[in-house]
Parts: sequence; C-alpha cells; structure tokens
Amino acid sequence: MVRFRRGAVDSPELAADRMTLEEVQRATNTASITAFMEELCADTAWTVRRVRRSRVRLEPPTAYWATYRIRVERPRKGAAAPEEKVLVLVARACFDRQEWGHYRDSFAEVFGDAACEPLSGLGYPVLFDESQHARWFYPVDPGLPTLAAANDAREVRRLLAPRYSAKTPPARINVETLRYLPEMSAALRYSVRDKPTAPERIVYGKVYRDGGGATLHETMQRLWQLAQEHPDMLRVVQPLAYDDELDLHLELAAAGEPVGSDRTDPKFLDAAIAAAEALAVMHASGFDTDEILAIEPELDRLDDVAGQFMLVNPPAHVLLRQLMAQLRKALDRIPAEEQVTTHGDMKYDQFLEQNGTYTLVDFEDVGRSETSWDLGKWCAHAIPSEPETWEESEAAERARRAFLDRYVELRPAATRQRFPIYEAVHLANRAMVLMWGQSSGWEEAAESLLALANERLGLPPP
Repeated sequence: MVRFRRGAVDSPELAADRMTLEEVQRATNTASITAFMEELCADTAWTVRRVRRSRVRLEPPTAYWATYRIRVERPRKGAAAPEEKVLVLVARACFDRQEWGHYRDSFAEVFGDAACEPLSGLGYPVLFDESQHARWFYPVDPGLPTLAAANDAREVRRLLAPRYSAKTPPARINVETLRYLPEMSAALRYSVRDKPTAPERIVYGKVYRDGGGATLHETMQRLWQLAQEHPDMLRVVQPLAYDDELDLHLELAAAGEPVGSDRTDPKFLDAAIAAAEALAVMHASGFDTDEILAIEPELDRLDDVAGQFMLVNPPAHVLLRQLMAQLRKALDRIPAEEQVTTHGDMKYDQFLEQNGTYTLVDFEDVGRSETSWDLGKWCAHAIPSEPETWEESEAAERARRAFLDRYVELRPAATRQRFPIYEAVHLANRAMVLMWGQSSGWEEAAESLLALANERLGLPPP
C-alpha cells in the first residue's frame, strides 16, 4: 500500500531554489512511473504490462503535467484470458519550491493520509518533496473533488434512473471518460440500460472546477430555447439536469460524429457554413451573461507566454514579440466593436455531423465579447499547423473565405473592424498551446503560426 506522503519545505535556502525542466521531466518520465507502478503491484497478482505517456502540459515557469495510460493484468483461473485494467495516472510538478509547499499543503487538507490504491479502490495522491511533484490516479483529482463520485454508477443512479430505489436492482449504467484535463474538467458518457432487452440511453455529463457546471447548465438552457426559435440555423444538444451535490451537468447525446481535421473533406466546408449561421444567431440574440471575454487579458497572457518561449524556443519568442508590439498599436488605433453573445471557443471540431446536419457543442466558454472574437477564433483554427499538402492549405483558405462570406451575408451591419487583431491573437494562442503540449515538431509549427499571425494582422477586415 502506498500512502500520501507529507514533507516539509522550511529551509530559506530551499525556498529560493527552482527545479529545472530537465529535472522535472526526469522525475516524471516513463521509467520513473514504471518503477512506481511496480511498487504498487508488489505483493499483488497484478503485473505492469505497458506504461505510455499520453499527454504533456507545460506552463513554464509554473507547472508541468504528464498524463500516463498504464495497462496492468492478472491471471484468471484456468485457461481464461488475463484480467486487464487501464489506469490513468497524472504527475503534476511545481518548478518553484515555495509554490510547491503551498500546493503540497492543499493536498494534506483535502486528502489527509488516504492511501493510493488504484488496483482495488481509488488512487489518492502520493507526494514527492525532493522532486516537487504529486501523482494521483483518475478519477481522483485535487481540482475536481466530485469527479470520483460522478464516475460511480451507484452515485449517479438517482439522476439517470430515478425510479429505481435502493432496494431494487440498479439500472445497468456504464461510465466512460471522453475527455479529462487534470485539475480543470472532465466529460463523461453514461450508457444506461434499464432492462437487459431495452435499448441503451446515452447521456453526457460534465464536471468543472469551481462550480462551472452550474453556469454551463444555465447557459445551455437558454441556448436550447434559442435553437428552438431558429432550427434551421442553430442546433445544440438538449440540457437535462444539474446536480449540486456532484457539481455535474447532464445533457442528451447529440447525433453524429465530430467534424475532423481533414480540410479537404467536403464536411469541413459545410461545417464552416454551419458555424457562420450558428454565430449569426447567437450574436444577434442579445441574451446577457456575466462572463466577459476581453481582448486585453489575452494580450497580457501572450506577454507572459513570450517569456516562456524565450526559455524553450528563441525564434518563436522573437516572432511573438514582434506580433505583440503590432497588436497593441492596432488595438489603440482601431475603435472597439459592439458586444455580442459569444460562443468563446468556436472551432470546426465543435460540430457533430449526421446526414448533413450539424450540431454545435461545448458551451463552457460562452460570454460576451466583440463580434470578431468568434470570427477570429474559427478562422485561426481553420488553418492546419502542419499541412501535409498544398491542397490541404488551399482547402482551409477556401473554408475560411466561405465562413466569413456567409456571416457577412447574414449580418452585414455587424462590426468587424478588429477582426485581424482577433485572428492574429488566436493564431498566437495556438502556438502557445503547441508549446505547452511539447509534441514532436511543435517548434516549427509554432513558428509557422506566429509568422502567419503577423501576416494576417496586416490584412483588411472582411
């Protein structure tokens, strides 16, 4: 059994120290995680079969996350195939020792000395003071305290199959994780079969940190009503319920498959038209929200990110600094646009397609902003970061043009004078995400996006 490890960071000399990226990566690399798993499996029938890193998130000089998928197995009686489990482990490191001390103390308050037992129960955090990082197993998460319960079929039965009492056999509920961003959010798929012969009902659940599920549910209710008023232009999934105890938003499953990244696929162009129509309805709706999406914090964040680029990619740092200087000049020179209801994260992959019908999903970032926030975001994500052929780049530009033309056709009087600013900012944000993700070839892709951002900033608005 591995228990929560509590340490101390009391030395003034240690408080001034920092971990390097190389030290953090070494402390959380595949070999280190494999050794940790073998320790967990010791004195059990389980054996580690595969340890694979699935995601990295870097936020220099603050924190580093590494997520692993780990396959373990144990023999069954007779000739049956071995029993398998796939575990998701998160390692989160702090570069600064003083910040690590605060982070470590927050674990002690929430989890106490709970044991890390992912093979038989829940994998509560294990802390490593020397290398300043914590490890835990999904669905335990320090930023999402209700996530484990949301993954428990017994806990969600009262929401998904309320007619069953505690004394009757529970509905058959299968829980599948669709998306998990450590300490931020998770999306779950619930498959419910009330009787062995009954068809499955599919419900999606979403958990967010800091009570974000309640806000999402209220937003979805209002957008659902708006979609009923404009069925030919806007289609969204139907919200079902919000549960305070689990901080869990529930919605019906939407038909279709996500629009893919193949810009040459005709569906990509059709999704561009659907995006323009959906935004035209949302922007004209006028419904209010307390969430304001302003451009100034985006620029401030990119200023901070420029310092991060200097540490890991100096050529990208130069391009970003050039861009930031021009962006601030343009922002001072060009008057503000009207404020509209904003999707906030409008991209091609926010649409599900079935038989030519496109349904818009993921409304976590809805707020109010200038018209060009959404327009610039969709266009910035239409361009591939690493195109394989010139045909892919040409198709992306064609979809971008079709998107803008359709939106202008539907809302010719909409203010769009800051569109080049927003497109450039969102392209720079894509470069930032590549830097955080540290995937193979990210340096060249980030530089390409920043160069394009500088070019787009000089073009006239649509």
